Amino acid sequence: MKESRYTRMEQVVMRRRDGVHLVLENLSDPLNCGAVMRTAEGLGVQHIHIVESARANTSPALLPHARSF
Repeated sequence: MKESRYTRMEQVVMRRRDGVHLVLENLSDPLNCGAVMRTAEGLGVQHIHIVESARANTSPALLPHARSF
């Protein structure tokens, strides 16, 4: 890996936003959830919370995305 690439990676890691929390509530489409999570990762967001109400239709497809982040 080039030194410039390594330096850029270090800069990105140092600018991560520890104080920003993203909250996703009552998701219905797991593909949208994945896209939001990838975008948040790219922006340096380190905390994502998925909130479901007791009445929400919980999709089993959302669970692997929630666990992997």
